[in-house]
Amino acid sequence: MSSKIERPYLRITERGNLLDNLERLGEFLERTDSNNLMWKWVIIAVHDALYGAAICACQGTDSDKVMQYNRKRQQNELISFDRAIKRCQAQDGMYPFGACKPLVLDAKKKKSIEFLKSVRDDFQHFSPMGWSIGIHSMAVAPHDALKIIWHITQDSGAFLHLTGDEGESLRKLLAQAVLLSENSRLYLEAKALKLV
Repeated sequence: MSSKIERPYLRITERGNLLDNLERLGEFLERTDSNNLMWKWVIIAVHDALYGAAICACQGTDSDKVMQYNRKRQQNELISFDRAIKRCQAQDGMYPFGACKPLVLDAKKKKSIEFLKSVRDDFQHFSPMGWSIGIHSMAVAPHDALKIIWHITQDSGAFLHLTGDEGESLRKLLAQAVLLSENSRLYLEAKALKLV
């Protein structure tokens, strides 16, 4: 007698990936006051959420809008993080093209994005070494990134192709992450030190 084992699959979309990153971000933010290592995961999750929000806003109804051909590998690849953010800053970069309020980054938010990218890349591609990093800035950059995600997903007018439930989840997860970020011990200390 043989029993048939069902083979489960993981199915994820760009929208689901954005929501998952925001949900994980909230979980990590809740734990930062008791475990500084959680800031590593906050950085990774907020970077991925920002990238995901930009991709959702830029693709419109055609996923090819966020793909580019890599001649060396001879295949289509997702546009880079930098290109996705630049498109969100363009008048016709988000869908519906030409009808959205472009992302405007002041010097502080640009600096936060650069910090976020650099530290995230170091965490993701960690080389054997001892590394110490001041963590107050690790509380400021994610907060700025959340404000950028808010603009892209809530204020820009971009159509993200979210179902009603997905849209509601996005608003709740994003609002929760912003609140957790603003109330984290390190963010409040950074504010007191005038780093914000």
